[in-house]
Amino acid sequence: MLMKLFLRGPIIPTSAVLRGTPRTLSDNGSCDKFSKGSPKYFPMPEIRRFLAEAMMKVGACEEHSLQLADVLAEADYAGHYSHGLNRIEMYVRDAQTGKCDVNVKPCVLKDTVSTAWVEGNNGLGMVVGSNHYGIASWYSAQALKKCMLAALGTNPLSLAAPALKRDSFILDMATSAVAVGKIEVKMKAQQPIPEGWAQDAEGNITTDASVAFKASHLMPLGGSEETSGYKGYGLAMLVETLCGVLAGSLYGPRITKWMDKEFKGAANLGQCFIAVNPECFAPGFVERMSDLMCLLRNLEPICKDKPVLVPGDPEKINMKKVNELGGVPYSDTQINNMVVDNFLLGVYNSLAINMSGGLKVYYEPPGKVSRTGFDLPQTPTPPIDN
Repeated sequence: MLMKLFLRGPIIPTSAVLRGTPRTLSDNGSCDKFSKGSPKYFPMPEIRRFLAEAMMKVGACEEHSLQLADVLAEADYAGHYSHGLNRIEMYVRDAQTGKCDVNVKPCVLKDTVSTAWVEGNNGLGMVVGSNHYGIASWYSAQALKKCMLAALGTNPLSLAAPALKRDSFILDMATSAVAVGKIEVKMKAQQPIPEGWAQDAEGNITTDASVAFKASHLMPLGGSEETSGYKGYGLAMLVETLCGVLAGSLYGPRITKWMDKEFKGAANLGQCFIAVNPECFAPGFVERMSDLMCLLRNLEPICKDKPVLVPGDPEKINMKKVNELGGVPYSDTQINNMVVDNFLLGVYNSLAINMSGGLKVYYEPPGKVSRTGFDLPQTPTPPIDN
């Protein structure tokens, strides 16, 4: 059976273990996407608690806060640092300004035996079409629990397919050369971006992360026309057709600029979710899927120390390392950005670090002793105006 959901605003996801998009730790477990130095390791329950508490402090109900925390925490667990703790500032700010209704529930506008058109009512963007909803693979991975294939898109696209022994193929990719969140991470770390990721406001290739983030002119997958960038452009338009045009939400240049603090209306993003039961087709799907992945993994690599992987493998490797390390590694730069952002937004919850002997407070609200070494003001800064 084929099921399709054409959506216009967000619903909230259920708790689940997610497999994110390809991002791995370095050999020593450090988070080299940020500043160098010894990383701090934060256990997953503590990360979830911190994220959920931040949302509850700005008015979100406990249920919605915990569900959002699941998605963001699992993104970092999978190594997708641009969509984890890095994103909490955006959700907090949207809640404080009223740009997003954090407690609203979705409603079905039209449905058939196998389809549904859902209005998210400008709620938390953990699905449907109003706001950012985290990493796409979190949602496609939900179908794997029912041994189903799942495909979806917003502007990125994702496909998850089950295989034997709980193995799986999980693709999650942007249709641009890189997701804008990766540029944001580089910008916060004051690092250049590779040539071919983005253009400046005049359409010139730039390696300045700040210029690229401000312009928001991402190169399509494939780069310039000479290197087949028109194929990435075509893929992006395919996703826009399914997610924006079909759902009745905004599309293409009509969508508000990423993290535009001046924009006051609803984002009105659209997503498309498709779930397929492979048992409705040729028998033996999971066996063939396993065979295909084995064939690819057993190919002789060009570099002996870099085996051939399939989509989903880097995340599993990352999660295994996180489990061995006792927590997700964050650098001082990333934690400093997140703590200062939350402090300035009026969210004063603490974060504990996994150290020998158990958890120890890494950051405490103003008025208590801080063990971070960060130079934070002791007088709370008022939250931004609603």
